[in-house]
Formats: sequence, structure tokens, C-alpha cells
Amino acid sequence: MLDHTKCGNESVSTRAPLCELIKEWFLRQSYAKPSTPSSNALVSSEEADSEPKPLPLRALLTPKVLTVTASYATTALLHVAFSSILPVFYATPVELGGLSLDPPRIGTILAASGLAHGTFQLLFFARLHDRFGAGAIHIAGVCSGIPIIILFPVINALARAHGMGLAVWLSVSVQLALTTSLLMCYRMSTTYLSLHST
Repeated sequence: MLDHTKCGNESVSTRAPLCELIKEWFLRQSYAKPSTPSSNALVSSEEADSEPKPLPLRALLTPKVLTVTASYATTALLHVAFSSILPVFYATPVELGGLSLDPPRIGTILAASGLAHGTFQLLFFARLHDRFGAGAIHIAGVCSGIPIIILFPVINALARAHGMGLAVWLSVSVQLALTTSLLMCYRMSTTYLSLHST
């Protein structure tokens, strides 16, 4: 019989230092931590009163913060809805409103789409941001949610009328390309707020 507690303890003891080293390396801070007074030190009443108090929630809810929050929520809703419906749409029979694709093909499409999204953002995001600005990219991304959703029935109508031909695959490609614009909105929300908060 194997002693599972011994194996588990050895595994944890060898992993913990490695995880701590990796965490320390990635999360290294370049600033000095503020010193805190020791519990034995006497603090005068003036110093205790001068500590900053947290802002109330109403002070944080400025129009700019509310706008960015609403926009981020809209982006997240569109992206989560699209990501949840897409595999179901691909797997549903054409007669019931889908494309009748088999699971390996669905996985290949989703993997290629994820690779294309990451590659596009890596290569072109900075250039687009410098040329058009955070606001324009963000508005374009949120607005791209409308044609993304409209393309579902269009793709199915093309599949019913012409079968799984070039028109269907071109429409699927356009839909997935528009998703890249939607995904760039996540980065734009915080960038847009930080640029316009001064």
C-alpha cells in the first residue's frame, strides 16, 4: 500500500517554495513599503486624527466612473452571451437554427479564433490605439456587438439556402473578426478612464 499522506506532504513541500519564488519574481514591487508604527509606540491623538478616512461610495460614483462601469458591463454581457451561444449555435442542426458542425470542427474554429484574437491584439492594438485613441476603439468595440448578434440568423439563413458553402464560412469569419473588436473593449475601459480622469 502507498502512504498517500507522505506523498502529499513531499509534493506540497517541494511545490510551495517554487511557487513562492515564482510569485515573488512576478509580483516584485519597485516601491518601498510604508512603515507602520509598532504596537508599543505611542501615537498622539493628532496623528491618529490625521489618518485619511476612506471615501464614501457616492464620492466614487462620478459620471465618468458610471459611464465606464456601464460600458464595461455591456461589453461583458455581450461577450459572455456570445461565447456561451456560439458553440451551441455551431452544434445545433441547420433545421433548428444552427450549423450542424461536429465537436472537433467546433473546437478547431474556437481555437483558431482565440489564436487570431491574441495575435491581432499583440500586433495591432498599440498601433490602433495610437492612431484612433481609446474612445474610438471602445465605441467601435461596443457597437460591434450589434452585427455580431445579427449575424447568427443570417449565417443560418445562408446555410439553409446554400448549404455549408463559401458564403457561410465567410460570414462566420466576419463574425469572429468582429469579436476581436469587442475583446479590445476590456482593455479600453480602464485606459479610457485613466486618460480622461485628470
